[in-house]
Amino acid sequence: MDCGFCSKKNKGLLEEYGLEVHVMTIGSTGLHGFSTIECEYKLNRVEKFAKIIADTIVNKYPNEFITEITYVKNEKIVLIDNRKNAYGETIMH
Repeated sequence: MDCGFCSKKNKGLLEEYGLEVHVMTIGSTGLHGFSTIECEYKLNRVEKFAKIIADTIVNKYPNEFITEITYVKNEKIVLIDNRKNAYGETIMH
């Protein structure tokens, strides 16, 4: 499953939260989907917000997305890493 497909699949949900989906390259072959947010929010609020969105996506598509970092042999499962919303991190992948 590719990042573009994942972004399109969740575009409506993210738009409901007022977020736009963007894609960026990482490494030589990786793609990350991300959304920008205003800097006015405190970190703990952003962390909770990111977790709610990630959990909502996983609950909607449990066979396609996960939030727990595990070794997955199935390349069709995509990790939503909402832990990127920590001090010093500036992006939710």
